[in-house]
Amino acid sequence: MKSLKRIALSEPVSFDVKSGTTYHIQVLGMPTTPFNLHLEFTPRPANDDFAGRFQLEGVSIQTNGGAG
Repeated sequence: MKSLKRIALSEPVSFDVKSGTTYHIQVLGMPTTPFNLHLEFTPRPANDDFAGRFQLEGVSIQTNGGAG
């Protein structure tokens, strides 16, 4: 394990993960205080690394696309 990061949570936390890497998440709370833990995994957009990109040229440009 190369690093640990301690976070006092009052706001949502997000971080990028890498395929094939094991992540350990530890949650500590008070025994008498209930809490919610919500994990959400959102895959990166397929074109996030600009694979398959095309060059736009000219003065007036029109193209269609989407983010999802």
